[in-house]
Amino acid sequence: MTTMIINRPTNPTNPTNSNNPDKLFDVCQNFIGLHTCKITEAYNYAMEMSQYSELNQKHGSSFICENGELVVGYNHYEVYKRRPCVSIHAEEDAINNFILIHQLRGYSDRNIRKRLKKSILLTVRSKNGCPGLSAPCKNCLILIKYYGIKQIIYSIDANHKILLQKTKNLNSSRPSSGQRWLVHTPWIDTR
Repeated sequence: MTTMIINRPTNPTNPTNSNNPDKLFDVCQNFIGLHTCKITEAYNYAMEMSQYSELNQKHGSSFICENGELVVGYNHYEVYKRRPCVSIHAEEDAINNFILIHQLRGYSDRNIRKRLKKSILLTVRSKNGCPGLSAPCKNCLILIKYYGIKQIIYSIDANHKILLQKTKNLNSSRPSSGQRWLVHTPWIDTR
C-alpha cells in the first residue's frame, strides 16, 4: 500500500486526546513507523507556520525527522534586484531550513542527504484557519525527488483529512498559482 487517506482526530487543538483514537492514524503509525502524536504535532506546527505567510495561498510544511524533531517552513515572498517578487514555497523553505540547521550542527552534505531521505515531509494549506488541498506543485515535486525524500503527507480537504504517499508514486504537472499568474501576465519580463 503506497497511498493512504488519514482522518485527523476530532479535536485538532489537543494532539494528546486519547479518548477518540482514529483507526486510520493507527494504520499510518504502522505504515511509516511514527506515533500518532508526532504526526499530529507536525500537522499542528505546519498549520501554525502557514499563518505566518503573507501570500493569499497560505502553506506550511514540517519535516518529521527520524529522531523525532520537527523542522518547519512556510511560503513567503523573496525579492531579487532585477526580477519581480517570487514566492518560496513551504516545501522549499522547509528543505532549506532542514539543510541550514544541520549544516550549523556540523553535519556533512552527505549526512544531511541521508537524514533527508529518512525524514517525512508534511505539507498543509490553510484558508481562514481551515485546511485545504496542498499537493506539491511540479517544481516542488522535482525538488522533493531531487533530495530523495521518500514519503510526503499533505492535506486534501477542509475535513482535516491528510494523504500519505510515497514520492516515487507522485506525478504532478500542476503549476503553482504564481506560475499560472505569470502565464496570464504578459507585461512582466522574467528574464
